[in-house]
Amino acid sequence: MPSHPTNLRGLLEGYTKTQIDTFTTYYCKPRRFVTAFDTMFSMDTIEVKDFAKLDIRVGTIEVAENLEGSDKLLRLEINFGDFTLQILAGIKKHIDNPQTLVAKQVPVIVNLKPRKMMGLESQGMMLAAVDNGKPILLHPAKSIENGTHVS
Repeated sequence: MPSHPTNLRGLLEGYTKTQIDTFTTYYCKPRRFVTAFDTMFSMDTIEVKDFAKLDIRVGTIEVAENLEGSDKLLRLEINFGDFTLQILAGIKKHIDNPQTLVAKQVPVIVNLKPRKMMGLESQGMMLAAVDNGKPILLHPAKSIENGTHVS
């Protein structure tokens, strides 16, 4: 008796074709299926105290430009009222004109450890939903004060 599910169609319902293609590209051996599936498509449950560690704030994009030498990254400057952060976002392939992002408000994790990419420091992470592999930026329903906390 196999230790993995045999009804794959039912198991994969609800996942996008991109997620399934990614999964099958990396994990094609049946004996690894269940472990690999759990790794790629589920997340650990966290405590409220873990979520509380994230400082998520809404800011306004003031600068949006292509990052020279990168086919994935845009360089953004986002104003949070008391401070401005430089964010390198891997959304270039999905944005026709970076200038369309200027003046948009977006949620950002502002207390991530800075990370160097392409010689520049990314000082946070902009939040987005992913629809069929394409990032969809999140925006408040109405304009709010820069630096407003998301909870």
